Amino acid sequence: MGGIPPTTTVPRRASCADPSRYASSVPGTFPSPLARQLLALTRRCDGDFVPPLSWRHRLGQELRDLGPQAGANVEKYVDSLLELAHLVVLVQDELLVGYCAYYWPWMWRGTEHVYVSTAVVAPSHRGRGLSTRMGRRVVAHALRRRVPLLAKTWSTNQASMGALARWGRVDKIVRDERGAGIDTVYWRLDTSGPVAALGVILANARTA
Repeated sequence: MGGIPPTTTVPRRASCADPSRYASSVPGTFPSPLARQLLALTRRCDGDFVPPLSWRHRLGQELRDLGPQAGANVEKYVDSLLELAHLVVLVQDELLVGYCAYYWPWMWRGTEHVYVSTAVVAPSHRGRGLSTRMGRRVVAHALRRRVPLLAKTWSTNQASMGALARWGRVDKIVRDERGAGIDTVYWRLDTSGPVAALGVILANARTA
């Protein structure tokens, strides 16, 4: 992993209500100290996802029939994020408390998109609007590029489904991909909408 991009700074301290924000716009350049914290946070929140991130090993793989593997962990999944994803990270008092991984360019239906892959906020910091802050940064990227956003979640993730339904439309449903009665739902969001409204795609802090 490379160092911090020259134009990026990481503030050392922030209040509890307003964490510092670190954004890495270049995949593969995330600093090692924060990468270790990102891995630790992903381990803590692994069970929040359906299926768990530890069952996966790369971006874009089919989720149907996945199951726990001997010695399964989240390292491979996190390695793929660090190598390929743009990352928006929230840091408070030098501790990483949340992140959002997104990919650009991502081709979907023959059109270039910004694809939101994974969003996590530490349980102790949820309910403070932090994931909306990260969402706004991702939306800003899409607006600059004049491309739509793509996000996916699972059908039983009611908070995420509700937020996405307010600002986007269903583009594809993969039935029972994550288990009996648990569909993968792809949402497409047009970046012509208000930035603040589109930021709620990450309101549940779980969108993978």
